[in-house]
Amino acid sequence: LQSTPEVRSFGLYDSQGHIVQHSDRRGGYPHISVADRDYFRLLRDNPDLDVFISAPFVSRVHGQTIIALARAIRDHDGGFRGAALAAVSSEAFDLLGGLPNLPPGSAIAIHRRDGINLFRAPLMAEQVGRDMSGTPVFTALAAAGPGTPMPGIAPSGHAATAMDGPGRMLAYRVLEDWPLVVVVGIPRAEIIAGWRHDWTRNAMLVGLALVGFSWL
Repeated sequence: LQSTPEVRSFGLYDSQGHIVQHSDRRGGYPHISVADRDYFRLLRDNPDLDVFISAPFVSRVHGQTIIALARAIRDHDGGFRGAALAAVSSEAFDLLGGLPNLPPGSAIAIHRRDGINLFRAPLMAEQVGRDMSGTPVFTALAAAGPGTPMPGIAPSGHAATAMDGPGRMLAYRVLEDWPLVVVVGIPRAEIIAGWRHDWTRNAMLVGLALVGFSWL
């Protein structure tokens, strides 16, 4: 935990889903079972599944909303022995902190490949865990097919977007090593403002030139 401050806690689970070790408590929480959680069932029933990223849920240990990064623990024969889990808080990442040059009103989001929203900055609690598969980004990904280049742009139009509120230009990238999609939304007004300024200036220059030629 000292080396990974963005992680809320770590846990080890046996094959029945009981917490046998936990970073919050030595000896774990053997009376708590996660056998019904989707990440545990999927890791147990799918031997080829490497790492699973869950949708946000409320932890039974500390009651906080977290996202689980879980990996199966298997024996030499591939038998399921349990799972290791890192619990990441939805407020853990300052997604805008590393991009100070984004215009005001911009937003950054991280989704699973199936469209489930994991993180959003600025934080909007009601958007965490929301299914965004019907938004312009995932519509563009579905239409492009599996051979599409990883980055892309999906304009949201003049209407408000489901994630960001005002109409935005959405730039996205599908990550290669993780089943995630990163989306950056920049307000249309901020993008068009520079173009309008340059267009107005150029139009005035052209107009003055035409007046000069007419006088000559």
